[in-house]
Amino acid sequence: MGRPKVLPIRDNRQRALDYWIRFRQSEKVIQPNTSFVSKVVAELMADDSHDEIRAITGAAIVAGYRLTLAVDRISAGHASGWRDAMEAIAIGYLGSELMKHRRERTLGWYCRRSAGPDDFFYVAFHGVLAGLRLWPQADCLCQHLMNLWLGRGIDEGLIDQDDYLSFYWFVLRAQFKGEWPGIEEFDAGELGEFYPLFATVHQPEAFRDALVEYCDFRLARMHEYSSQHAKRRNDSLLSDALTYGPLLLLPAELLAFKAIYERVTEKPCDLHAEHPLLNLASLNPPAGLSLPENELTARLQATGRAIFGSAWQPGQLVEVRFDNPPVLPEEVPQQT
Repeated sequence: MGRPKVLPIRDNRQRALDYWIRFRQSEKVIQPNTSFVSKVVAELMADDSHDEIRAITGAAIVAGYRLTLAVDRISAGHASGWRDAMEAIAIGYLGSELMKHRRERTLGWYCRRSAGPDDFFYVAFHGVLAGLRLWPQADCLCQHLMNLWLGRGIDEGLIDQDDYLSFYWFVLRAQFKGEWPGIEEFDAGELGEFYPLFATVHQPEAFRDALVEYCDFRLARMHEYSSQHAKRRNDSLLSDALTYGPLLLLPAELLAFKAIYERVTEKPCDLHAEHPLLNLASLNPPAGLSLPENELTARLQATGRAIFGSAWQPGQLVEVRFDNPPVLPEEVPQQT
């Protein structure tokens, strides 16, 4: 399936979105991804040694891929989509707890982004948890990620995505502190296309216009353009953090922005505007969703107990640190 011509984005919004919906629902995407996940699950379930790295990386991969496939089913209108999404998030959340415990044991790991996709997926999981207002888990993952931001681990290899990192920092900080930043704290240069969302959230009409512009920006990034104003594709955006994996057809950053803003200000934030991206079923979750337990979450719990003993306390808030980020000890080996 060839890439469509999508510029200018404002004239090709539906076409640009439909391309990815059709592509993600094609058998050449679903079948290999499903087979790959099944293989990783089998390896995790068969690992009686409770290998730490295998559990952390495997949980992130399984959850990330399963969430991506669940979002595809949600987009296609399948009734099982949100149930599958919650199963994926439950696995991903426990995987993030394993990584959090690893980082708490050796604080220097907050200064380095994981070698695999783990931290990309944790950002997605947090966006979904916060967006669905599953606050106990969202708050724990928020403080884990805040330490990763403060330790500068998150921006390793993402130096060209300062706008995304700045956006997420303000959202995480608002959730942690329980207060929304003042307009004077936002830097338009650092936030880029995200800035108008923060600048106009208190003004409903202006915010609707900002949402449309932001969605055009996101569609452009989905098609590997740096912004809706770019003239040619940027191949370096192939692993763009903003649209990585499940975030492609799940604008979790908007769900999190809305939920956290409403939580800390007690004011409404309306995500309705004239743009096809805002009509995605993934932006309209049903009420009453919760994280289930399953065979794999039970295995991850057992792995946590085996590795960390009595220190294994998933759901326990960690201290937010690092006015002066720690230095990664030389004797700690690189993750593979």
